[in-house]
Amino acid sequence: MLFDLSYQLAYYKAYHLHQKNVAIHLCCIPLILASAMTMLYATGKPWILYSLATVYSGYYIILHRKVGAMASAFLVAIIILIQKLNTLFPPTVIFRSALTIHILSWAAQFYGHFHFEKRSPAVLDNLVQPLVLAPYFVLFELLFNAGYERKLHDRMLAQAVQLRRDKQ
Repeated sequence: MLFDLSYQLAYYKAYHLHQKNVAIHLCCIPLILASAMTMLYATGKPWILYSLATVYSGYYIILHRKVGAMASAFLVAIIILIQKLNTLFPPTVIFRSALTIHILSWAAQFYGHFHFEKRSPAVLDNLVQPLVLAPYFVLFELLFNAGYERKLHDRMLAQAVQLRRDKQ
């Protein structure tokens, strides 16, 4: 199931069926990703960030070649932005800003889960899967909304609804 794209998206989607919660995630997950990457870069060991971005990219490409390549390009763009920011601002300002964005974005997501979904977020049931798949989920949600891979979307949504029923 690790390399079953439909199942991976369905597992995550099962926690994100309410449109307002999905909207929160569409905004907050890219912010969480970028702020986490920024804080990793701030450790003074950028190889940690580069290694994780490479692992994420590889996994995303294995799941879906085209969308994985798009996600990988997005990760590279974030890294370039982080490097540029580090030439313009003091590291403490960058780190504190990233930490603030990170905390507020997580808080918004938890609010979305408890207020709209009426349940805990996926990260409380399975730490790794949501942290790895959340950015990919956002990209797929945007692509699905544009009509991309309609059959995959329909199959994933049916699986998600069934997974949600099974967990209740």
